[in-house]
Amino acid sequence: MATPALEVVAPAAVLRVQPVGDADAVVVLLCPQRGRIDAFARAARASRTRFEGAALRPFNVVEVRLEPARKGGMPVVRGAHVQTELLGAAPSYPQLVAASYLLEIAGQLCQPAHADAPLYRWLVVWLTATRACTDGQLPGLVLAAEFGVLAVAGMLPDLTHCV
Repeated sequence: MATPALEVVAPAAVLRVQPVGDADAVVVLLCPQRGRIDAFARAARASRTRFEGAALRPFNVVEVRLEPARKGGMPVVRGAHVQTELLGAAPSYPQLVAASYLLEIAGQLCQPAHADAPLYRWLVVWLTATRACTDGQLPGLVLAAEFGVLAVAGMLPDLTHCV
């Protein structure tokens, strides 16, 4: 039996990692060209060589190697490495809370197999800004990010005609 060709997907923002069993995980990625990708990562929490230790963690932009899905299943992650750690090594607790909220918004708006480069750019820009903010600046940043994502999603109301 021939080995399926691996597809390299980059960049991809890690939105969520859901543990499955002792070592496996389901990884949710947001890609500008492919939209949301739900992929199965065998031994993701045990293997440090294929996944560069912390590659498959939220707040990272990664390059992943995917094996195509078989018979209606999920694609399988065969390797990943970090391109950018958007929050850095030691974010504050308020930064983690704000960034988690931004990931949740992106996760709710993205669709499988639907390219959404503007949403991907919005997420990367605002997570990067979260890293640069002090804890006191975060409430204003989150509010601005919410208005920004409304514009990206086409749901921002037109306030130019309000009295």
